[in-house]
Amino acid sequence: MTTSTGDQIDKFLPSVQIKRLFNEGKLPSSEDRSLQEVCSQYNVDECGCKSYVQHLEFLDAKAKKRVRERNTLPLISWTIEKDVKALNKKQQNMYLKQKGLKISGSKAELIDRILTHARGNLMP
Repeated sequence: MTTSTGDQIDKFLPSVQIKRLFNEGKLPSSEDRSLQEVCSQYNVDECGCKSYVQHLEFLDAKAKKRVRERNTLPLISWTIEKDVKALNKKQQNMYLKQKGLKISGSKAELIDRILTHARGNLMP
């Protein structure tokens, strides 16, 4: 696949260069000196540049939070059938994998496996 001339030109846009530097970890918004150098190099407004970098930091933080939430089990009572039934299949599989249990089967089998395991591990 060939790259169009427009795509090659876009690589040199200040916003693309700033984003590249940010992704490489070379341009945090807290470092005023780095921002000043980049702004003068690409001839862009320092205030706008800082705002853009802060926006990139916000998007990065949101993405990391989404990943954390996707890989974290909800805080529920694992012994209550209603709570376990409310989970989606990915959450049920995550619980089963973490406990070293089999993840195949119908939804009803998964729920039964989770409840049996959780109730069997209750403290007397």
